[in-house]
Amino acid sequence: MPCHPAASWINDSAPRPRSRPLVPGVQRSCVAAIPTVELFLRLLSETVPTSVARRFGQSISRLSYTRMTRESTLTRSGEGGAPGAWRGVPTIHDVARAAGVSPSTVSRALSGSRRVSPELAARVVAVASQLEYRPHGMARNLRQRASSVWGLIISDVENSFFTSLVRGIEDGARSVGYSVILCSSDGDVAKEREYVELMIAERVAGVVIATASTPDCDVTQLQKRGVPVVAVDREIRRSDVDTVVVDNAAGAFAATRHLVSQGARRIGCITGPEQASTATERLAGYRAALLDGGLPFDANLVRFADFKQRGGYAAAGDLLGLRPAPDALFVTNNLMTVGALQALADCGVEVPGQMTLASFDEMYWTTLIRPRLTTVAQPTYEMGTIAGQLLAERIAGYQGPGRKRVLDGTLLVRDSSCRPAGVPVDTVEQR
Repeated sequence: MPCHPAASWINDSAPRPRSRPLVPGVQRSCVAAIPTVELFLRLLSETVPTSVARRFGQSISRLSYTRMTRESTLTRSGEGGAPGAWRGVPTIHDVARAAGVSPSTVSRALSGSRRVSPELAARVVAVASQLEYRPHGMARNLRQRASSVWGLIISDVENSFFTSLVRGIEDGARSVGYSVILCSSDGDVAKEREYVELMIAERVAGVVIATASTPDCDVTQLQKRGVPVVAVDREIRRSDVDTVVVDNAAGAFAATRHLVSQGARRIGCITGPEQASTATERLAGYRAALLDGGLPFDANLVRFADFKQRGGYAAAGDLLGLRPAPDALFVTNNLMTVGALQALADCGVEVPGQMTLASFDEMYWTTLIRPRLTTVAQPTYEMGTIAGQLLAERIAGYQGPGRKRVLDGTLLVRDSSCRPAGVPVDTVEQR
């Protein structure tokens, strides 16, 4: 009788369970040995120190895996088994055997190398297509020391502002033969750093980033490895990084000055996090417009939020609790505007009768609601295409200092900011 219950398989007199091939077409001798290997390792772990068993087990596992891989590959190619018995993922060696050439010739033929004749290249491509072979992207990048992929890190994938921006970047990438992978940091600096490390590990050709935090963004690890970086929407405090932004201060100035022209005297401002350049620049434009309109700046009328709907709701509700309450609101992004409108509705405040409102960011729904919203439209698609162009130039070898592209916003005046009839309205300069 065996000394261990699990060792009944070792007893020659006991019936041995019949092994089923793990993978069709793999030689039975290899697969049938696997239960014995597993059993041996299990017994070993109970009789010798763990560290010794682990090292020995790793060696056995590598040996078994190597043997299985080799035999299964031979079977796929028609050697050691029926041709086509297993239609698994083909390797470059399968293509080489089927085409009667070496793996290196297959690699050169599929990469378009001039060292392979057109006739031979066509034959290799035909075989690869027949076998449905796809080159391993990461391995190919390691060989070529390059990648056909751009990395794109944005701060909030739920914000529709980024939809057109991403489209512009993607169109720019595809026009020069690149694809794009997208990551969203959700405004989390730690998560953003993880994605930066991911871009390094994936060996992307370049990175476009809309950072979660202007002072905390660190792209030095990318640059040390020669990965070009372009900042979009928000600035990075590095002089050698190309940047594409909108003139936030000018847009905020135009929107706030318009509210002043409509008779507003206590204009509340809901802006984003203090560490975001977009938030501070739009706040600066709001403040400058008050000064230009002869109104004092009151810090009690400013609320810093999170650029999200819940932040806009909380900030607007807080401002409505002031006495006296504001008679107008300037909200510095689209999601916070949704929250502010919800707070106004919940508090029974009518727009524009009791309070006028203007917002940063033009969205498709701003003309669908009533009243239609006055907004500062940003050229988001153009921002994306320019960012892509700058990145492509860096990848192509441009080594100059950091370039900054500043685009103008456009004030679109609609119902939400216009006082009802009887209130004097000044002429508004369109941007």
